[in-house]
Amino acid sequence: MMYYTLRRLSNANTNKVAKYVEKVADLGKRNLLFRVDIRHIYSIWTICKNEEEYKLGLSATNHFYNFGRQLTPEGVNKLFVMTLRCKQTQEAIKLIEGCNDWLCNPPSLGMIYILLGDLISKKDFDSVFRLFKVVRTTWNIRLSNTLYHYSIVAMLMMDKNPLEEALMLYGDAEVMNIRLKEETHNFVLEHALKKPVDDKHAIICKYVLERMINEVGALTSKSYYLIAWFILKYKEHVHPSLDPICSLYKDWTLPIRQAYTMEILHTNNVDIPQEFVKDIQNEAENGSKEAQFVLEHRLSAEL
Repeated sequence: MMYYTLRRLSNANTNKVAKYVEKVADLGKRNLLFRVDIRHIYSIWTICKNEEEYKLGLSATNHFYNFGRQLTPEGVNKLFVMTLRCKQTQEAIKLIEGCNDWLCNPPSLGMIYILLGDLISKKDFDSVFRLFKVVRTTWNIRLSNTLYHYSIVAMLMMDKNPLEEALMLYGDAEVMNIRLKEETHNFVLEHALKKPVDDKHAIICKYVLERMINEVGALTSKSYYLIAWFILKYKEHVHPSLDPICSLYKDWTLPIRQAYTMEILHTNNVDIPQEFVKDIQNEAENGSKEAQFVLEHRLSAEL
């Protein structure tokens, strides 16, 4: 019973939208549409809630455009909101592409971030990459570290080659002189540290660490834990006298001490990767007194 009630309400709303669009079309035929306030179309967009109503709302928009009525930046954002409300995410991406064609300006960055978040929540990572490429190649959209952060995190959640896909965007940020957030560096670094120990992943980790130190400046305790993990995991692959990261810390326990001190000062608890804890446990089992001390006095809560 409730299903049919909702269905009738939906049909009633669609008919209401259709009547509004018919009025717009009639005004166009009578050559009177240029006299109508452009904000009239906003009231049509506001009541559009599904794909059929989205198409009707877009039809009304086309009538206004045929009379040379351009959307303001506010209007573009409202059109974008209607597209998202009607769950037309692919059409929303096309709207951003349209700012190189029929739209006078793109949606605001805030609107683009909302779309990115929606795509990530749906695990539609291919569309995230498509959206990133559209924004990346659109001259009048300002690139930001937030855009790169969302996109890189999405790539790391992919089933196939997540680290490789993320590194493409990570490297592109450097090319575009975008200083990434510390959180973004940490996501990439932690993902690389969870990979098997080899020269390839050692190079990736060093690349991320060097960029993080250069771009971020003051690091948080999370970063210090990851630095410690890198030094512990790759102690046999990196020479301290040659590697700039290891030259800062002669052993892996020093950054852990810094991380622990910062946690006390800022009263915040950091989620330490369990793989890191297991590596420390293996060191302790092999007779490392430093590892035993860290487990007993620093990471006891993680065990």
